This record gives sequence, structure tokens and C-alpha cells, in this order.
Amino acid sequence: MTNILPSTGLGYAAMIFVLAAFSVVVITFRILLVVRGYKMISTALVMLHALLFVFVLSSVFRELDNLWNVVAYAAGVGSGNVLGILLEEKLAIGYAEVRIISTDGSSEVARILGNHGYGATETSGYGRKGPVKVTICVVRRREVAQVRTLALGADPGCFITIEDIRPLRKRLWAE
Repeated sequence: MTNILPSTGLGYAAMIFVLAAFSVVVITFRILLVVRGYKMISTALVMLHALLFVFVLSSVFRELDNLWNVVAYAAGVGSGNVLGILLEEKLAIGYAEVRIISTDGSSEVARILGNHGYGATETSGYGRKGPVKVTICVVRRREVAQVRTLALGADPGCFITIEDIRPLRKRLWAE
């Protein structure tokens, strides 16, 4: 099965690096999808990871005395972890709850978010320095940057937190 790999020492090590990195990208992405509840995609990805894992490790063990292969595998695993996280961040799959806390009593955050098509719930609260307005907005993760920009435009002094969530009902997005 390793006949598809280059037969030269550095070419073989480079292919081990690429396959190990891809394998870890797959497993990292899979774990992040499991947390978000994507069962079927996660199942397919874990099968692909297992196939790559067996293939790459057998290639490393076949020539265990070749230090380049071992280093390439280790470097591929490390690189794959970072690449998997970056890929997941770029795709921004799932939903987030954005919580905006304004100490400005006349905060316009909820109104501005609503004017831009976002559902926003505003409540009143009391913080360490007095009354606050708490605006909660549930959005797709890829929309978080836009919500942040709008909130800061409405209240430059607001405090913003973001939490990944798994909505029980997605009624708002089905319309």
C-alpha cells in the first residue's frame, strides 16, 4: 500500500508529513464537530482518520531507523493540529451567543442589532458600578464579527462575551 509514496528518503518523509498533517486536521475538525452535534459528518471523518492513521504509521514503522520519517510524522501531527483549528475557525460552523453589557443607560445596542436583522433581547441589570443593559443575541458563528462591530458602534464602552452554543430549536433561522 505504501507504493504510492515517493521512494526517495526526503520525498518519503515529506509525504509522511503531509499525510500525518492531513490526518490530524481531519481528527481535530471531527472533534470540534462532535462538540457541535454533527454526528454523521463526525462518523465519516473518524473513519477517514483511522485509514490515514494506519497508513501513515505503517509507513513510519516500516523504516523506523530513518530519523526523517519520525521527525516528519511528529511535525505533521503538530502542524495538522494548528491547521485543523484554523480550518474550523474559517468555516465557523455552528452558533454563538453574544452577550453585550452596556453601562450606558441609553444603550442602543439591541435596536441597532434589530435594524440589521439580528434578533436581540435586552434586559436590565445591576453591575458593580450601577445599572446596566444586557443584550443577548444568538447568531451563526460566522456573523459574530459583524455583531461585535455593530455593538461597538452603538456603545464603544460595552463589554462583550461570546459563547458557543447548540440551539435546541432553530426556529429563528427556519423562516
